[in-house]
Amino acid sequence: MRAGLEVDGAYEEVLGPAMVEIGRRWETGEISVAHEHLAAEVSGSLISELGGRLKAEAATGRLAVVACSPEERHSLGGQMLGGLLEASGWEVLYLGATLPVGDLVSLADDEAADVIALSTTMPHHLPGVETAIAAVRELDEPPLVLVGGQAYGDEDGARRVGADAWAPSAAEAPELLRRKLPPAA
Repeated sequence: MRAGLEVDGAYEEVLGPAMVEIGRRWETGEISVAHEHLAAEVSGSLISELGGRLKAEAATGRLAVVACSPEERHSLGGQMLGGLLEASGWEVLYLGATLPVGDLVSLADDEAADVIALSTTMPHHLPGVETAIAAVRELDEPPLVLVGGQAYGDEDGARRVGADAWAPSAAEAPELLRRKLPPAA
């Protein structure tokens, strides 16, 4: 950061790739679950600290509900996204990991969310994403559903679960949403 790297760059170039590598090492048995949890907690603390530098006035008139997909426990991507949206003038309700679908959809409806953003790292959680998106579609005024995370692979993976949009990274999501949504009334 002292060398000029912005917060979104730190997320995109340092923390994100580090956590992907940690996950790879855990999957191959090179590190234990305890080491993976330690790395995640350190990264989460850094994201929280950096997020404080990002806070901006909620000036867009837009509200995003950001959560992990059902049963997903890896919350760092959603945490990064929430901070970056706040820096872009969004009001953000960050809900974290393993939220039941009904509660997610009910809160988004109660708060008249413009966007529900779901972060998913593990492919076996994609059926839960499909269930969540189907529940969102039942609302009278459904918000746009943005998805992101390693589980999707690409935009086609996001389309297969019924998402309106896919962000290849948390850093790219604010601009993508700016293009997808008209200015708030």
